[in-house]
Amino acid sequence: MAEYSLDYSKRKMAAVKAMTAEIQKITKLKAEGGKTLLAEHGYRGNQPKMALRGLRSFLMSEDSLFPDLLEKFEAGKLSPYKLAESARQRTEKIGTQEVIIHSDTIHHANPLELGDAFDEMPPDELRDFLTEEFEVEGETYGDSKLSRRGQSYTSRGHLGQTTNPRGRYKATNEFSEPGLTEISSHPRGANDPLMKAPDVKPTTREEAKAFVRSKSDIIKESRILGAYADKDVRDLANKKVTERGIILPNNTIYDPNLPDDTLKQVRESLDNITDETDLAKAFKTPKPTFLNGKAMFSQGLGGIMGFLTNQEATTKLGQGDVSGAIESGAKDFLVGETISQVTQRYILPRIAPRIVQGVASFGMPVAAAVAAVAGLDGATRIGNNGVGLVGTGKEAQKERDETIKTDGMTSARRQFRRSTK
Repeated sequence: MAEYSLDYSKRKMAAVKAMTAEIQKITKLKAEGGKTLLAEHGYRGNQPKMALRGLRSFLMSEDSLFPDLLEKFEAGKLSPYKLAESARQRTEKIGTQEVIIHSDTIHHANPLELGDAFDEMPPDELRDFLTEEFEVEGETYGDSKLSRRGQSYTSRGHLGQTTNPRGRYKATNEFSEPGLTEISSHPRGANDPLMKAPDVKPTTREEAKAFVRSKSDIIKESRILGAYADKDVRDLANKKVTERGIILPNNTIYDPNLPDDTLKQVRESLDNITDETDLAKAFKTPKPTFLNGKAMFSQGLGGIMGFLTNQEATTKLGQGDVSGAIESGAKDFLVGETISQVTQRYILPRIAPRIVQGVASFGMPVAAAVAAVAGLDGATRIGNNGVGLVGTGKEAQKERDETIKTDGMTSARRQFRRSTK
């Protein structure tokens, strides 16, 4: 149960104002003299990045996470900078208690970057916004429990990193295949430009809601892509702990409502070299689809929205059944992305019969539209067998390029018009 009080919100926002002022000072120093000047003033070289993490979590988290730190700040025992740093250190400690596999990383269900938009809100409006988000939408922010429980990702699924600096066993570095940034929970990189705060920041709960809703598609995309990248690892982890009797069949350890004691059992059960190695080997490089030389997944909001129309798929995803969600929603992803890309580009390769067969049940004109751009989809790893839909991504791209070169743009447009009549 996430709780937010008006009194705490007033005290919190006073601290946020002080932290913001000091972070602005740090930012200016770094711009003027880099890490050397920061060190001369007693700041670490990785600032203001780390202080910002602490401030954002402090601002958005439920009241129960940082009250002792706030009391120390109010008593003059912590400077604004030390308050931000202490909050950040606590979030990292929380993260190590939430990860399922020792070398995993926590990806917040609602990104910390959202906090940049809320630091000018009046205390009552912020309190009301956070309360209504939890009570009406079931959403929490910062390091509130529902924002981190079940959000445990491998380094590949989190950022597409090919090396993993964490973990005693380093099995990920040795045995996992490389990740892809485009198919991870940060598909545009760690500092997502699409998550920036607006020039005019929200000052009312309604404005805050509107801002969050404007980012909801991006947030859902990041969750889906990260879970998709990690699906083989998650399947194996679930299988291991099910066989050991820790969870029941068809349940998942990636459930945001997983009890504390069950999470503890899971962590202890998987915390050994053999399991860590098995899980590292389970990660396979996600294979994106290609369009005009770019990974379709990185442009795939059309597909994501198609996926989200499938109630069975979204329900399974919410339960942590990633493979089941992908299998249920794969066709809707393809249909959604097909429509999106056709609308944007009108560049169509020749029909791929195997895709036509897969979506024939949708009927006309949707099936025809999918058929017309089927060659755009290559080697998306759907289900557990890793079999691509149409060869490999590079082959699909080559096929598209050859079709356009041979038939010409006019022919491609003519094919599009025929397919959508």
